[in-house]
Parts: sequence; structure tokens; C-alpha cells
Amino acid sequence: MTSSDLGFVAQEHLRNFPDGFFARLGLRFLCAYYRSFLGSPHARAFVVTDSGGRPQGYLVGMTAPPQHRELVLREHRLRLAALGGTALVLHPTLLLEFAQRRARRYWKKMWASAKGATDLLPDKKSVAPGSTQRSGVLAHVAVGSAHRCRGLGDALVRRFLEEAISADCDHVLLVTQSGGPAARFYEQRLWTPVNEKVTVDGHKLTTYSYPTTLPECAPSSRLANAGRDRDRASRPEGASSG
Repeated sequence: MTSSDLGFVAQEHLRNFPDGFFARLGLRFLCAYYRSFLGSPHARAFVVTDSGGRPQGYLVGMTAPPQHRELVLREHRLRLAALGGTALVLHPTLLLEFAQRRARRYWKKMWASAKGATDLLPDKKSVAPGSTQRSGVLAHVAVGSAHRCRGLGDALVRRFLEEAISADCDHVLLVTQSGGPAARFYEQRLWTPVNEKVTVDGHKLTTYSYPTTLPECAPSSRLANAGRDRDRASRPEGASSG
């Protein structure tokens, strides 16, 4: 993924995750949010294109989530705060929701980052319940509606799993809406549900885990016989980012 892909990626985010808090902050915020993945050594960002170079789908994820979030808060928080604040002022209902449900958590993270206290920024998705192993996080993946059922979603997920293995992740986690098409997509590919919660927005989300440490869990073997994909995936805003 390059900066020239950000417009496409932000538009696909809006189409696939319209109810997420980040989506409601608008295209400019989304472009800035996805830009933070491009320069991070702790994240990966991919776009799949056709033979003419036109983007068809994308994926972003983190191979070291706490370090990536520290970098975002250190280098991008002012830009993101300015764009997010502008969107909130222009939408009073969204501003009220933010003040009531999210402001305290966001302020705590920004204050901890400013003090350099990264240990005060726990990443609930980077460690599976009861585990201290290193986890990657698949944050967002989507394929354009005109390009689905061609294996593009599988290819993107497989590429990220390979990157996670190279980064010595023990497993990869993602969060998606419980019982939805994305949940079925991952369950068919042997991702294991490890946790379930209800967000401040009332969305029921399930955390899935995919182990990368055992030979039989290599992505090439587990994805080789996967069925046709639905190419829609995690909605993490309600669980962590948003």
C-alpha cells in the first residue's frame, strides 16, 4: 500500500464498516488513520490490484501492536486529534457520544504516550486470554463488491499470516461481528473464537485466534482447501481503536 491508495482504502472502509466510530469521523480522518500504517515498522499494509494496477481490496494489520500504537500516538496523534475534533464539532450528536462513551479512554492513552509510559497502554487484542505469547493483529480487510468470490480475501489474509510468522508472532488475532458473514468466513478457515464482548455501541464482537507456531498451522496448509470467501472481515473499531 502507498499513499496513492489511501483514497480507495478509506472509501472501502466506509462501504464495509459504515457503523464504526472511525467511519463516522469521515474520509479525511480515515485517510490519516490508514497513513499511520504506511510508515510503521510494526505494521503491514497491502493492496491487491488487477492487471491494470487498479486496487480491488486491502488489508492492514500489526505484527507488534503495542509498539505500533505507541508510534501512532507519538507521531500521528496531533493530526488525528485535529481531524477527529473537527468532525466531532461538525456533528454534535457524535460529539455527545464521544464525550459520554470514549473520551476518558482516549485521553488516558494520549496522556500515557506523552509521558512515555507505554506500559500503561494495554493492548487487549495483542494477547489472547490467559496467554503471554506475542500476537499479531489483523485490523481491517475488505474487498470491493465487484471483485469478491475470487479468492482475493484469502490471498490478503494469507499474506499477512506469512508476515506475522516472519515477525515471530505466536498467533494472529482479529475482532469481527459475532455471527456475521465475516465470522463464518474465518470459522470456515479454522480460526478459533477465544473471547466475546459487547462494545459501548452495543455491538456484539468475537475475537478469533489463528496459531502460527505449529507446522500443521502454517497458512499455506490451512488455507489451501478453504472455500469461496465472502471478503469482508473484522470490525475492530468498537473493540479497540474506535
